[in-house]
Amino acid sequence: MPCDIDDDDQCLFQYAIEHNYVLVIGNNRDFEWQFYKYAETGKDHQGLVLIQSKHNRSSYLIAEWLELLSDVDVTNTIFRI
Repeated sequence: MPCDIDDDDQCLFQYAIEHNYVLVIGNNRDFEWQFYKYAETGKDHQGLVLIQSKHNRSSYLIAEWLELLSDVDVTNTIFRI
């Protein structure tokens, strides 16, 4: 993904916004604050799914949770799994 920003996390966050993607990430520390900062603009965000470190390697669990969320409108919401 091309990016003019030196900060990879910011670049990924902006890419998700520009393409209306829900961002699913295990890097909670660097993305949760960006979500709240973006929320202050009053613009919608497609949502953020934060994977807790204890579940980072549980691909089946993550897939099950994402399947459950697939029918849920997660706009402007943070989910922690």
